[in-house]
Amino acid sequence: MLHRRKPHILTLTLVLASAILAAALPAAAQDDACAALVESALAAAASACADLEADQACYGSPSVAVETPENLSVVFEKPGDTAALGALQAVVSAPLDPDAETWGLAVLRPILEGQPAVFLLMGGVSMKSLATAEAAPEVTPVAATTVGNTNVNLRNAPSATNTTVVATLAPNTPINLIGVNAAGDWYQLEREGSKPWVWKQLIVINDPEAAARLPVTEPGTITAPPGPGPAAAFTFNTPSTPPACDAAANALVVQSGGTEPASFKIGETAINLDGTAVFVHSGDSVPGEGVGASLLIVFLVEGRLDTVVGDMDIALREPGETLSVTLDVTGGEGRLGADAGLMTPDADQAAPGAAYACRNAAASGLLLRELDPADCAAETAYLYTITAANDLDYPVVLWIDGEIAVPFDAMETKTFPIAGGRHDFQVCNEGVEAGSETGCGETDPYNTGRLIDENKTWLGWLPQ
Repeated sequence: MLHRRKPHILTLTLVLASAILAAALPAAAQDDACAALVESALAAAASACADLEADQACYGSPSVAVETPENLSVVFEKPGDTAALGALQAVVSAPLDPDAETWGLAVLRPILEGQPAVFLLMGGVSMKSLATAEAAPEVTPVAATTVGNTNVNLRNAPSATNTTVVATLAPNTPINLIGVNAAGDWYQLEREGSKPWVWKQLIVINDPEAAARLPVTEPGTITAPPGPGPAAAFTFNTPSTPPACDAAANALVVQSGGTEPASFKIGETAINLDGTAVFVHSGDSVPGEGVGASLLIVFLVEGRLDTVVGDMDIALREPGETLSVTLDVTGGEGRLGADAGLMTPDADQAAPGAAYACRNAAASGLLLRELDPADCAAETAYLYTITAANDLDYPVVLWIDGEIAVPFDAMETKTFPIAGGRHDFQVCNEGVEAGSETGCGETDPYNTGRLIDENKTWLGWLPQ
């Protein structure tokens, strides 16, 4: 049986790493023109991307850019353009440009391990895929020569019309062929760092059988692989400077839409989301964390989010619970590595940006299910770490709010994360669920309602 001497069941010592911060929007009036531009961009994107299919990306509002593998071209230049996510290596939306009156917005609808999700890139956001690209097959060049009775033009694409002559070769010039177009009437060659095209009738091929095995390298002929593309595992970054107005927040909003959590990675860190979350990059360096370290702030709007930071399991469960973690942005690509740690941001670093991004997403009509704008104003409760010591000679489990279980071996001391605010604590024997009539200590004033105030002051136990 579990000992019932309440003061000795578990000794709790607080190691502060954060506090409760209000996500109240700034009191200063917004720039009306800026807010109107954002509103217009959201409406345009809702119209342009309304019928977006699974594993597709949509150009919502200017300005958005994508990166694709070599020889795979997509048309992604204006609102309403779509592309297969498997064809994309990166998606980059631009921050608000008041002069050009543009605010980038891209919509992604990936299927993540069988679960549908939506990613909204709003304002200045960069997502670059961490998926390892398949190595291109080695090509053995095929020797050929130009015909002997005329000069031969080399062109920038496999066609004699609407293309540019990039070089002219003399008769009987040796060349090496490395590819062919889909129709088989133009060959690509490698020459002085470029890869121009030559018409088949103007060359003599030494080994026609070898030429028949050359790969098709014509732009646009490669079929995009299926899948979620960069949404599965990516680096995340935003501009280091704040947006021109608060309403034009730079943020990534992710919402799951399946029966199971949507799983993806930022850097090497896996995130499992069953709900809606806002990802904001503070853009400021973190003192003492080395060059390139800044903050990734994850604001839970609704549902639940699970991840691991360092060696700590992180569980966000209530609207407003917020994870603030070091992000390595060395080289301009933000990664969550194994050495990431919980940090304490200032209230004005992320809370307003996350709240505005949340409200923009709620108003966009682009989510998989409706979002209650009231959740966007939830009190921001940053995670802090708490250290607990089990002074018993047998294992126990510390239950937090009847849901989060923290196991302790006999006489073990452990540090773990928990969101600021009031919590119910209950200690149970190993293998016993919280709330069981036997094998658990009582949930009473000694085990209920720890609170941290805005000044990071320890307020002790509070009654129910």
